[in-house]
Amino acid sequence: METEAKLTDLEGRSRRENVRIHGVKEGAGEGTASVIAIVEDLLTKSLELPSSTALNIERAHRALAPKPPNEAPPRSIVVKFSSYTVKEDVLKRAWQKKGFDFQGKRIQLVHDYAPEVSRMTWRSSEKRGNRDTTRANQGFKERLHAYRRQDT
Repeated sequence: METEAKLTDLEGRSRRENVRIHGVKEGAGEGTASVIAIVEDLLTKSLELPSSTALNIERAHRALAPKPPNEAPPRSIVVKFSSYTVKEDVLKRAWQKKGFDFQGKRIQLVHDYAPEVSRMTWRSSEKRGNRDTTRANQGFKERLHAYRRQDT
């Protein structure tokens, strides 16, 4: 058990600078060179970031799952920033806007927690009876993201 806890802790620390972006259409930005270019465009335009803000994105890719059918929700995009503070600033701006639209789709940004942490968060909110104030977003079958609304 202790080894599993250490592995979960290590995975959580490696995801510290990561964000998951839900709602970006599959194939968005087909003409661009990379997913990083799509994410930079999405964040700078939608969050109205100052031009002096350097996002310094190390990596960006779709979640590792098979491409869904056209009528299914799109896979999330995992973004790794070089800096934790930039990641937190981006998340703060996105949450202040309570989501935003990009290419006709509603976009949500969330922390990229390890699956075990997401399951623990969901279970603890159920035990406290906070199911009504906890919203779950299942990006794909293996992942469950749970987060509390701040307005309650």
